[in-house]
Amino acid sequence: MIDRYAYASPLARRHPAEKGVLVLLACAACLVARSWWVPFLVFILMMALTLGAARTPLRVYLRLLLAPAFFLLAGLPAVALSVSAGLPQEGYWVEIGGV
Repeated sequence: MIDRYAYASPLARRHPAEKGVLVLLACAACLVARSWWVPFLVFILMMALTLGAARTPLRVYLRLLLAPAFFLLAGLPAVALSVSAGLPQEGYWVEIGGV
């Protein structure tokens, strides 16, 4: 399904290096950001490019986002919970039995 929309997209005629540089810059911006809003803005920009410039239907786009959403939901408990003997520097914590 992804290939069908990728080959039918107006962006299919763009050089792969142009698209690759855009993605690398977006990833780098997210990795060096110290705030949550930079990755959020990158997500909005990429969504706008996918829906607008690539002309991907919204229904298809949302359907394709289900796969990463399931990975995020599956990994959320591991990220939200942390066990350590010392007090964390930031965030919220609950002490249970000295841990």
